[in-house]
Amino acid sequence: MATPIQQNLVSSNKSYASSFDKGDLALPPAKKYLVELVTCMDARIDPAAAFGISLGDAHVIRNAGGSTKDALRSIIISEQLLGTQEVLLIKHTGCGMLTFSNDDARGLVGKNLGPQAGQEVQTLDFLPFSDLDEAVKRDIDFINKSPLVPDTVALSGWVYDVSNGKVRQVAPFSLNTAALTQFVIFTLLSTPPNFLWQEWLETTFPGYTPVPTASEDPSSDSREVKRIDTTPLGEAIEKTETATTDELKLHATRKNRLNVRNTGIKFALDQTLGAAFNTVAFIAGMGGLQGKSRDQIIEAVKDDTIPMMIAGYKLWPLVSIISFTLIPFKWRLAFGSLVGVGWGVFLSLAVGGK
Repeated sequence: MATPIQQNLVSSNKSYASSFDKGDLALPPAKKYLVELVTCMDARIDPAAAFGISLGDAHVIRNAGGSTKDALRSIIISEQLLGTQEVLLIKHTGCGMLTFSNDDARGLVGKNLGPQAGQEVQTLDFLPFSDLDEAVKRDIDFINKSPLVPDTVALSGWVYDVSNGKVRQVAPFSLNTAALTQFVIFTLLSTPPNFLWQEWLETTFPGYTPVPTASEDPSSDSREVKRIDTTPLGEAIEKTETATTDELKLHATRKNRLNVRNTGIKFALDQTLGAAFNTVAFIAGMGGLQGKSRDQIIEAVKDDTIPMMIAGYKLWPLVSIISFTLIPFKWRLAFGSLVGVGWGVFLSLAVGGK
């Protein structure tokens, strides 16, 4: 005879199946996520609602305490057979694993199940912990050091508060030397074309009108003077010419002025054509350095170009304005590259990758 719990399962499933329309979902998690989530089996946690996971989006691996050590077998299968590329570890406040030790658990098993059962669990690690944040860090470190998990897999650790439903990140950043090396190589390869692009912009649309200056000698109405002209690339060129007193007065009052029209054109081109080229080049270049296939790179370009450009618009328009208006051309690429290194490191590592 079915128990009340079994009866509830049958009736609830009947209602669920009557409107079920997700039978065509693929076996691997949706490529939008490519995530596996490791969390506790605690009944107070609803991963779908709390973490925005829809059916088919991610693998959710649950065990007592949300242990990556306990979940390693599932993590390997998820990554090697089904292509996931990121692990989110989420432990929670008020976890039962904070309330006992291995000796407590082994003693309880022996008391309730008899001496033979008690003997069998003497070598079993129940994986309890006394400090929540340290447990998160320790579990991330376990995966980080495991040869069974590729260096390209991104890792991050979190704590979910069962009292208010909020989540916070623990130890959000760990240096990924492999990703950093890949980014440095990409930066070296992409610097020459970016220099040519910036040089073309400045030559075609000079940011400042060439401004001559002259040394004055009031004893003569016409004399030879030295002028310093500024090239479109910001370089100073000294010229010796004959000038009248009126010309000298005019030149003495002229000042270096920003060409607003040219600067606007450079800004627009840099933030559209330049941004699109650099974003596609970054995705494809990093994909190639990571050993991805041609089809994987094409898919990544299709899926990630627009979101990455939108994310970049939080930073690069300001960088571009500062660069075109305040930074001399000869230092402009260095300035942009310095900001780019920080931005690239953020993109590559801030997720907590290995």
